[in-house]
Amino acid sequence: METRQVRKVPSAVRRKPLGERFRWARQAAGLSHDRLVAAMGRSNRSHLIKIEAGLHVPRTDLANAIADACGVPRDLFTDDDEDPRTVELHRRMERVGTVFVSEMYEALLAELRLNAEATALREEQTVASDSQGG
Repeated sequence: METRQVRKVPSAVRRKPLGERFRWARQAAGLSHDRLVAAMGRSNRSHLIKIEAGLHVPRTDLANAIADACGVPRDLFTDDDEDPRTVELHRRMERVGTVFVSEMYEALLAELRLNAEATALREEQTVASDSQGG
């Protein structure tokens, strides 16, 4: 069985989005897209470019092949042996969820302001009608 050398990955790289981690691994290995495809025995260079751009998230077997070809730990592209697609989906959902909650909060504040203004107007109208009728 062949042992492969694994390069150390800075902690700052591990915090980057998934596509940037793939790009870092390839560049740290000194590989072009074409050389990486050849090293993996695969033929889809454009897929690698889309992965690095964050447009595609590879299956675990492809992520492992990239890690092996670049000499980086396989866990650079996964969390706790999860499929990288699942990890990326959760990361995106958290980001979208944060935006959604923030937008909902702003909408609720706007609604409360409008309700307060409507209540104030009703009270003014009541006072005005009471003073005219009374």
